[in-house]
Formats: sequence, C-alpha cells, structure tokens
Amino acid sequence: MKKLFTFIMTAVVLAVTAYWVLSEQEGKEAGNSFYTDILPYIWKNDGKVPRLEQRPNDWFYAQRSLPYPTIPPGKKLAAIKATQQARQNALAAGKAITWAEAGPTNVAGRITDIAVHPGQPNTVYAGAAAGGVFKSTNGGVDWVPIFDDVGTPSIGAIAIDPTDAGIIYVGTGEANAAADTYEGTGIYKSIDSGLTWTHIGLDSSYHIGRIVVDALRPDTLFVAVAGKHFGATNPERGLYRSQDGGATWEQVLYVSDSTSCIDVVYDPVSGTVLAAMWQKVRYVDIYKIYGGITSGIYRSTDHGDSWTLLNSSNGLPDPIDSCGRIGLTLDPNSGTCYALYNNLNNYDILGLWRSDDYGLNWTLVADAALSGSYGGFGWYFGQVRVAPGNPNTVYSLGVQLNRSTNGGITWTDITGAAHVDFHAMWIDPNDPNHIYSGCDGGVNVSFDAGNNWSPLENMPNTQFYAISIDASNPQRLYGGTQDNGTNRTLTGALNDWDHIFGGDGFYTLIDRRNSDVIYCEYQWGNMYKSTDGGATWNNAMNGINYGADRHNWNTPIAFDPRNPDILYYGSNRLWKTENGALNWSAVSGDLTGGPYPDKPSYGTITTIDVSRVNPQVVWIGTDDGNVQVTSNGGGIWTNVTGTLPTRWVTRVVADHFDEQTAYVCISGYQWSEPMAHIYKTTDQGGSWTAVSGDLPDVPVNDLIIDPHIPNRLYAGTDVGV
Repeated sequence: MKKLFTFIMTAVVLAVTAYWVLSEQEGKEAGNSFYTDILPYIWKNDGKVPRLEQRPNDWFYAQRSLPYPTIPPGKKLAAIKATQQARQNALAAGKAITWAEAGPTNVAGRITDIAVHPGQPNTVYAGAAAGGVFKSTNGGVDWVPIFDDVGTPSIGAIAIDPTDAGIIYVGTGEANAAADTYEGTGIYKSIDSGLTWTHIGLDSSYHIGRIVVDALRPDTLFVAVAGKHFGATNPERGLYRSQDGGATWEQVLYVSDSTSCIDVVYDPVSGTVLAAMWQKVRYVDIYKIYGGITSGIYRSTDHGDSWTLLNSSNGLPDPIDSCGRIGLTLDPNSGTCYALYNNLNNYDILGLWRSDDYGLNWTLVADAALSGSYGGFGWYFGQVRVAPGNPNTVYSLGVQLNRSTNGGITWTDITGAAHVDFHAMWIDPNDPNHIYSGCDGGVNVSFDAGNNWSPLENMPNTQFYAISIDASNPQRLYGGTQDNGTNRTLTGALNDWDHIFGGDGFYTLIDRRNSDVIYCEYQWGNMYKSTDGGATWNNAMNGINYGADRHNWNTPIAFDPRNPDILYYGSNRLWKTENGALNWSAVSGDLTGGPYPDKPSYGTITTIDVSRVNPQVVWIGTDDGNVQVTSNGGGIWTNVTGTLPTRWVTRVVADHFDEQTAYVCISGYQWSEPMAHIYKTTDQGGSWTAVSGDLPDVPVNDLIIDPHIPNRLYAGTDVGV
C-alpha cells in the first residue's frame, strides 16, 4: 500500500494555487474586469476568465469549511487515524485491495522543500504539497514515497540531522499560504532514514515554514510555525525550540496570535538566530491580511533565549502595515545574510536586504531589479538562498528563478527548462554548482549553478482534479491537473503522459464512438473541443451566455450516456447541447440559492449526472447545498434537497439499475450537528437516508457504482478509497 496516498491524492480532488494577475478590461460586458493567467499555458491558449472575489485557490478550502469559516480542529487527524486502523483491520482480515499505480511519473507536482544527505548528495528527500515525502538515492533518477503510511500528505519542511543522516524531521502542512493544501498535524521524526516515523508534537502548528537542526548540538532544533491559514487566529504561532530531539518543545518567540513564523536561519557557532515573522489572517471570501505591522525580523545571539526586533537602526524597514512575507538565508562561512521582503500592497517584492555581520546591520541591495518576479501573489513565494562560501551568489525564488553573482546588484532569470513557481532549493556546500530546486513541476537538478536545469519529471505526485477513461480504448487515461493542464496517456504506461491542453485542467470527456473527439476545460468552465485527437482545439461554448452566469472553478460537464452528441454543462444554470457543442441552450433557471452579495463566488453547479436507465432524468448538486432533479431532460426541475445538510455537494450519482435511486456526496466535517457524507434516495429525492456507514468523518469527493454488481460502491475521500 506504499503508493496508496499518492494514488488517492491524484484521484481525489485537490486544488489550486492563485497564479493570477490583473489584466486589462475586456469589452464583452460593461464593468466586467478580467484576469489573465500568467502561466505560459494560458498565454498559449489566450484564455480569459472573469474576475470573482473568491481567489481560485480558495476553492479547495471553501468546500471543506462551508458553512463555517474554518475546518474544525482535530477532525482531519482523527480521520487519518481511523483510516489507518481500518487499513490494518482489512489487512488482518485478508480484505485489503491492491492498487496498481497508473501515473504519471513524468508530470510532477508542487515541491515545498528539499533536504539532501550531508555526505551523499545523491540521496535526496523532497516534500510535496499533496504527495507526502519522496526519497531518491540516485540523484532523482528514481523516487520512492516514504511517508504514505503516516497519512499527512501536505508537507511544509524537511531537515536532516547533520551529524546523523538517518535522523530526519518532517514538518507537515505547506506554509505557502495557498488554500489548496490541508493543514498539517505537526512534526514527525525518523531515525532509520525514513523507513518508520514517529509523531513528536506541535499538533497545533497547522503549517510549518522551516526546520533547522543545530550542527554542533544536534538534539537542538528550531521550527518556524505558521499556524492557521484560515478561520481564526491561534496562539500556537511562533518559533519553537527543542533541546532533546523533539521530545519536548518551547515557544521561544511569540509576537501575536495573528503573526506566523515563516522562516528561520541559525549559526550554531555564534548562537545567532534570525526569525521572520509574518502577520497573516485569512478568511474564505470574507477578509484577508497577508501582512501587517507585526511582520518583521527578530534576532537572537544566545541561541534563541532572548530576542530583538530589527528596524531602521539596523538598516531594515521599520514596522509598516504593508510588510508582507519575509524570506531569510544565511551563509555561516562568511556571516552574510539576505532578507527578501514582500510588499502587501501589490504582493510584489519590496526589496532585498544584505547583512555581512550575522544580521546586525543591513543594506538594501535590490528592489526594482526583482520587481514582478512574484507575479502578484507574493504570499505564495518568499524563498531566498545564498551559496555556501560564495556570499555574492544569491538566488530569489518566485514565478521565475533569478540569480545574482554580485551580491544582488544585477539579476539573471535562470528558469530555463524548469517549470515555473519555485519554492525550494538546496545548494551543495562542497560544490555550489550542484543545486536541486523544487517548483510546481517537481524537482530539478543543475551542475552549473543554474545555468542549465534538468527537470526530474519522474515523481508520481501530480495533483488531479478529475480523471476519465476512454471507453473504447480503456488504456487511454485522461486527467485535468493543477498547474499542469490536461494530460493523457495513450498506452496506459506510467511515463508517457502528454500535455494536450493548457491552464489548470479539469473535466475531460471522450466520445466513446470516436476517440479523436475530446472535450476539456481550463479554469472557470472554459470548455474546448478537439476532433483530431487533441492536435487542435476549438472553443465549444457557442450559445452559453458566459458573462451572465456564475461558474465554479471546477465546472462540471457530462455526457448523455446513450448519445454522446448530447452534453450538459453547469454554471448556475444547466446548459444542454444536442449536436456535439455546436450550440447550447439553457434547460433550467438558476438552480442554486445564489447570488450571494457577500460571497459572489458561491451559487454554482458542482456536479451533474444523467441516469443510464432513463437519460431524461438528470441530477445536479451545487456548492450551496442544493440538489435538484428533472425527469424530462430539463423541462421541469424539482428541488429535492429536503433534509440534506447545507454543505458543498461534491457528487450526485444516478444509480445504474433504478432511475428512482441516486446518491449524494458532501464535503466538510461534523461540527455539533450530526452529519453523514453519503446519502441515498430510492424515490427520486422524496426522502434521503444516510449511508455513510463506518466511513470516517471526512469529505467524500466521488462515488462510483460498480456497473456489474448492484450495491457495490467505491467512495473517494480525502484520506483514502
């Protein structure tokens, strides 16, 4: 079952990061402003999507918190533990199901941190945003997942004991302030190079930005705890220190319950510790602060016992409301430090400061030269690296990867062949030309200080929104992915997936009569059609009044099961075509409870299914908890929500054998009220019965009915199948 969680996190809906910058007004609708995706894929396809108040990366969290501002604490960890116990019970009873990996291994996903064996630079550990921890012993040629059984797939930081490389620390919960990652469950430790893991505390850390181990006193380690991204402040934020290898912890730096510790660097010889604090509070669709007056750099010269806030007397900015995320790096050989500040006002780089005396005095060395490299979403970036023993060589990690060899005065874009959006870097202290970088496209390696990169596109951590199978060629798998577009394999192999469409990819449909006819989408329901197997694409939305409707980030589309020329498309209305998307007509009014003036992103259709028994029966579910059904192809609709809880409907599934029977899957967690995650009706929505059985209290994202065996169901949840 080693690859179980990797498989699940590609099969289960995972979400996205906000790669958007404000674009010019588009003249389609008066007052309708637009965003343009900065990624090359969107440039290539010249895609435009309407601006909504909800940022795209809120989609993942919103469906799990609705109708509350946050996910209830402790629920996810409880679900993980329940799943682990269920798996052990199944193994003991001989009922475990064996999964075979389906790939891709050549379309890697987001990497959040990299750690390398201090004496064996080919032994690499990579933390994934949604795939756990991967290990390579041959410089990234092959990767093995080593954290799957732990059950916390979102990774924030990794550190290796510099005196004993068998000891590894993993901090869970990606700290890049994107809402498409789950909160973590604390710190884990391995003493056998990742074979087994022990949870060692900081349960309420939620997101961890950095782990640093003392090279002279290896039982001492510092952890930058970012705390919650959403819903509330929390006093557990700050810098933590352990002096007994993680057995006990002390909070050595605390500013406020809204101020995270996002980065930390340490020189064990001088006892100098620099900690970057970041004021950060976030609410889905309500309010956000990605910076503020409590953001700043604190300095200790006694190994973290006492602290001083650095300010203009040290050459750094005084506390200001526009101070956002800060990144730190330290070269212990020279005492040179760099601090990269983000500007809250435009989420761009405020400036890069340099110190040559372990952080006591600072000088501004770059500002305009790096402008624009964060792409307008600086909360997602913030990493800076100095080459050990080469204090004038420094790297700024943003949408592009930039390098300076003269201490930050001039910069060169060295992104090269690597994917954009950089979050991690390791520079070999014995050979500064040897570098591993981590980005939204996996791990890259360079042997010439970043002049040339070799993407190691062989890690199975791709983040899929949806997958589909070509019915007439079942070895052909298709899927829409976060930041990697729509991909497919024609052979069913692991390493030959092709990128066939841009943007973030979502639903795909393949005509069962002709495999060359393909439908796919990018974000906010922009749908295209190919009739030549994906070689060329044409817009497939003629007749849909796009600007007048609300659209979900992941907009559902569905075939009529008997006639592939008939398709359905869900905005806040249901649209239907009977001629293969040559033109569309609305077959409903607004099927949601929207619009919502205070939450303009809500009030959209999230799921569509058409009965295989009677295709005139069509079901839809919405993000605001509505379930509606028509029995005459859209002529008349009935709201059958009834006693279903007011939660995000992730899937409505029509039964394969009875047109009166259907299932509804919902997201979220129980708070005080009782709630199941799967409901069943046998009278076309007249009444609902909870059928979650012994499933854990965790979002259910998908449900598949076995077409050959009545009553056999497969449920895809956040923690397993």
